[in-house]
Parts: sequence; C-alpha cells; structure tokens
Amino acid sequence: MIEMDFNEINVDIHYYNHRISTPDWEIAPRITPFVNFTYVVSGQGEFVVNDVRHTVNAGDLICVQ
Repeated sequence: MIEMDFNEINVDIHYYNHRISTPDWEIAPRITPFVNFTYVVSGQGEFVVNDVRHTVNAGDLICVQ
C-alpha cells in the first residue's frame, strides 16, 4: 500500500451555496469551468451528467468535473 501525504494540498473554494430544494426544482443544462462538489444533506434527487441520470440520496457526496 502506498501512503500519501495530503497535508500540503490547498483548496480554493470560490463559490458556496446551501440550498433547500423543492421536488420540482431544476436548473438548465450547462457546462461549468470548475469542479462541482455536492453533499446531499437529506432527501433524494437526481443529477444528470452527460445525459445520464444518477439518483442521489442523503449522505451522498457528488463530484462532477
């Protein structure tokens, strides 16, 4: 096993949004020039990435590059 040291990694967070979504909430498809991290706090939803639907649930961490 290779042990890696991540202590020198610095992450810049340029945008943060805490959103409480309704069942009919959606956004228009778009291409973003950044990495999107989403943590699902509660409930269930759908992410569509490259025309593929992904069901997400509370506790899921999603990373879309």
